[in-house]
Amino acid sequence: MRPWNLTGRMTAGKQSHKAAEGNKGDRKNMTVKEKLKQEEEKLLESVNNSYRDMMRAQFDCIFEELEERCEKSPEYAARVLLSHKSFARCMKYAMKKIMEIRTPTEKEKELARKQEAPIVTPVSSDVLFEWIDEYYELDDKEAYEKEMQKQEAAQTSKKKKRTVKKPAKPLLDGLLGKEGGDAPDLKPSKVKKSRRKELDGQLSLFQI
Repeated sequence: MRPWNLTGRMTAGKQSHKAAEGNKGDRKNMTVKEKLKQEEEKLLESVNNSYRDMMRAQFDCIFEELEERCEKSPEYAARVLLSHKSFARCMKYAMKKIMEIRTPTEKEKELARKQEAPIVTPVSSDVLFEWIDEYYELDDKEAYEKEMQKQEAAQTSKKKKRTVKKPAKPLLDGLLGKEGGDAPDLKPSKVKKSRRKELDGQLSLFQI
């Protein structure tokens, strides 16, 4: 049994619902090898450069075993090729299983958040592929669609917050009375003094 070092903080593979729908047509004619290779490259984008070669070597070994399983079982291959299944989600599933075995220390979590070092947990190949098999046998299409909808809603909300601006106050509001009457009598000296005071306040913010 070969020991595997599974690393945490694999965040790649997130995509909007529209992007996922757009990829369905491309995946229909894909082979298992092509799909896994595409998913590998996408997943490696989120890995720190220092660990990318190590992760690629491990993924290649995992994919080799997966391809053999798919060759022996058309049903297994069909599950791997499902549009809502991805290797990134497979690894996410494996990471959840690892958390049930060992809880990372706070220092490990901090280093992983900073992407200075991954959370490494050694597991046997038998255990790893047991989790991989569980993931590809799992009927998680509904959960996947809900996750994609949630991501899309969050992105839409973010865009709205960026585009919605506080309405500008009409220029004449400060010059006309509440009932639209005569403009208040403002002396030039007072306006300059008020403006100077405003600027002084702004400068003090930078000093803080």
